Amino acid sequence: KEREQDTATMDIPVLVSEDKTRRYYIDVLLKEAGWDNLQYGRDLEYKVQGMPTSTNSTGIGYVDYVLWDDNGEALAVVEAKGTSHDPTKGKHQAKLYADCLQAQSKIAQRPVIYYSNGFKTFIWDDLFYAPREIQGFHTKDELKYIIQRRRTRLNLNNSEPNLEIAGKGRP
Repeated sequence: KEREQDTATMDIPVLVSEDKTRRYYIDVLLKEAGWDNLQYGRDLEYKVQGMPTSTNSTGIGYVDYVLWDDNGEALAVVEAKGTSHDPTKGKHQAKLYADCLQAQSKIAQRPVIYYSNGFKTFIWDDLFYAPREIQGFHTKDELKYIIQRRRTRLNLNNSEPNLEIAGKGRP
């Protein structure tokens, strides 16, 4: 009986809005990765066109965060959800935003996709990899490297082993 609690007196946890989640959690995580001085309309709430009309009749969407390269190309999108929501609820929406940004890109560069509720953050490079949970965001240089690897990766199906390294006669 000592361990029983009076549930009538327990406080109900306060639900944190998406806006507060962004300011108190996601902005801090981005700042830790060097993404500071984010500007409204460019880095925050960036307007994109080309959203499916089934989602929005105007075809316009607003990306929570866009992380830009110095050349004006989008390196990543971040879809934010409130702390009480599962961040995976933002996966499809983030993909749609990445589609729009890729379509407006001069070089058809596909941004890396993140979705987060401030406590759980997922990264998804949907050209080659499945989504996975991470503990923060990447720096600008790290995102540039992720995108650069897409172009320079070798197809292992077309690779022949170097027998000088692997040894002769080994399968």
